[in-house]
Amino acid sequence: MFGLTVKSPSEGVPPQFVLQLSHVEVTEGNPAKLECRVVGAPVPTVKWFRDDEPLESSDRVAITYDGQLCEVNFTVTDFEDEGEYKCIASNEFGEDSSTAELLVNEPMTPITPSPTPIVEAVMPVSKQPLQFTLPLKEPIKEPGKTFDEKPFEGKSKPKEKVPVDPEPTIQEKVAPVAFAPMQFTLPLKEDEIGNVPPAFIEKPSDVEVVEGNPVTLSAVITGKPQPEVMWYIEEDKIKTSERIKVEQEKNKYRLMIKEVEVDDEGVYRCVAVNPAGKASCDAEILVEGSCSISQSMYPLRAYTGSPHSSFFVPCRSSITNTSSIFSQLNYFL
Repeated sequence: MFGLTVKSPSEGVPPQFVLQLSHVEVTEGNPAKLECRVVGAPVPTVKWFRDDEPLESSDRVAITYDGQLCEVNFTVTDFEDEGEYKCIASNEFGEDSSTAELLVNEPMTPITPSPTPIVEAVMPVSKQPLQFTLPLKEPIKEPGKTFDEKPFEGKSKPKEKVPVDPEPTIQEKVAPVAFAPMQFTLPLKEDEIGNVPPAFIEKPSDVEVVEGNPVTLSAVITGKPQPEVMWYIEEDKIKTSERIKVEQEKNKYRLMIKEVEVDDEGVYRCVAVNPAGKASCDAEILVEGSCSISQSMYPLRAYTGSPHSSFFVPCRSSITNTSSIFSQLNYFL
């Protein structure tokens, strides 16, 4: 009889950055922050470097690490802070790193406004149409003159002559412009709101099991917020029952089948989803069935014939031990 065979998980997990460092650009004198997230077992040790030189905390620089989230906070940035920053995480099972640049720009020189602005914009509180005031230096024509003093020689009707007032009124200097409020939607990056996509720290393993025995598929999954985990078999979502259970303990997820049937054989998929992304992993369950005379699809009947004659006994499962079957047939013969 076959026993349950499951790949044994490793004793630890090497470090892995599930949130990489991002490039940061800041103006000198302003605060800045570099952050990344790492997972591993046991909890990795973290070290920071700037241009391959160890980075230490100071009055302006604070380095924090809570076992996953790694941060470097600058209360006030200086030109000397500019460079390539690297975070290295290590434990006894391996090492991983993440790199990004911090760019420090010079403060912009303030622009002195013109003493006599050409256009003055007025935004009424009552949301009336926006008006622009255009100052006029001098009249287009002298008082009493018309726009066109020459006689019209064309075929169409001549334009009427319009006299020009000596001084334009204030209302004539104001040209109304249609006003409509403008709305902008600025998408937020995942790392700006603190979300981390799902990641498999421990993946489910392929299993070979004898029909009628229990079997369990397990996975360790991280993510922020905690991901929703679903199990599938051959693209069909698994429904729980008295025989099939789904359990969760912190970030460990299990699919348990109490008594495995032949129909349970196939490729199983574990899918983890949260607002930051999606991850999936496959594992296969192979079901080995044992066939005996009592398991035949049809009841045995007495057969008569010449010695050494052959006959066919149909079975539900594949026969792996023919000597056992022959011994049972000889018993009936």
